[in-house]
Amino acid sequence: MFTTNEIKNYLEKYIISEGNVYLKENNKQIIDEKTILKAKSARLIYNEARAKYQSDIKQFGKPSGNFQKYIIKTMELLSVNGEINTYGTNKLINALLGSNGHYEEYMSGSNLDESKFSILSGIKQEYGLAYLKLKFMEKGINIDNLTIKQDLTELQHNGISKVIIDFQIKKYEKKETVTPKHQKTQVQSKVRDNDTIKFFSHPKADLLNELDKQKKEALAQNDQVAYNFAQRNIERILKENSIEISPEQWDIMGYEEKKAFILIKMKEAKTLNDEVSFNFWSSNLKQIEENKNCQTNTFKM
Repeated sequence: MFTTNEIKNYLEKYIISEGNVYLKENNKQIIDEKTILKAKSARLIYNEARAKYQSDIKQFGKPSGNFQKYIIKTMELLSVNGEINTYGTNKLINALLGSNGHYEEYMSGSNLDESKFSILSGIKQEYGLAYLKLKFMEKGINIDNLTIKQDLTELQHNGISKVIIDFQIKKYEKKETVTPKHQKTQVQSKVRDNDTIKFFSHPKADLLNELDKQKKEALAQNDQVAYNFAQRNIERILKENSIEISPEQWDIMGYEEKKAFILIKMKEAKTLNDEVSFNFWSSNLKQIEENKNCQTNTFKM
């Protein structure tokens, strides 16, 4: 299905916004079904590898190898090229491919988002379903109307739930695509306007600056009570208003935008005395600076 270079090319060539896929170079919407599925599947692989990469940095202080290694491991986990192994997600995908549109399995607990079924639920569902459709397409089969349900009858007594997956299958027939005569293509600028800003600032910047000013004044006056009051409020505001972005937003940001965002996250972590998060974002800053200077062909975080 993919090589690592093909995944990288799809990530660099296409952008995904509100379920649609667009060419980055001219903002033209893609209507070819296979291209759409491949672009979303490449994004799934990247997202899963990136999550594991970030998790290892937070847990161990550094990644286990370069990002390319995480991409390869994720491809094995998802059975991208037909791999069969002991990973739970790998077993699930191969079981679904061998099913006839119906699959059941018991799992511990009931949280799908923290299980091997996560690629078909929650925020991953769009990309996970695209990937599964692409895998079936390789077999000459099209799938529709996938549903995932849980039977919680045994949860209270035995701590398990039954996951039930159903979908319709039929012979795959390539759809003829026709480009609309008046198709609007100016999408990337809209994505940038809505999802990113040229230079990041914290949403509570004015209030944080005022509290920081109060801290400095309290320190100068040796007023420990006022200092602690300002510090506690700063910490509360940062915890309640931590800025976040999606992988798609990160990918369309330039170097200066990424750097500005990372510096805010580093300042957040330093203020909250969160050494793990500070080291994580410091590592990301170092990486984007290396990418900017070296312009290597490796995957970028």
